[in-house]
Amino acid sequence: MNSKTITYIFLAFIAVLGWNSFAIQRDEKMFDDYVRWKNLEGWIYFKDDAYVSIEIAVKDKVCNKGSFHKKDHLLVLCYYEQWNNLEYVKTRQSKYEG
Repeated sequence: MNSKTITYIFLAFIAVLGWNSFAIQRDEKMFDDYVRWKNLEGWIYFKDDAYVSIEIAVKDKVCNKGSFHKKDHLLVLCYYEQWNNLEYVKTRQSKYEG
């Protein structure tokens, strides 16, 4: 494969990822909830029909060259079958809280 073909494949892959992120709707009842799960706790960061991601840590980026994001987020996945083990703690009132 030449570099042009690899570039097109990469761009197509990114386009699909971007569309999927855009197309999936968040469940407002769960988004921004703070939960405990096993020995972890954190904010619900993303919800899908199959899983939720829980943000358990945030830190400043060491190098954000080429990135608009200023933070790194550490997320764990909790699959649908395990949602009954999630313990609700609280809901964030503002996106700037927590």
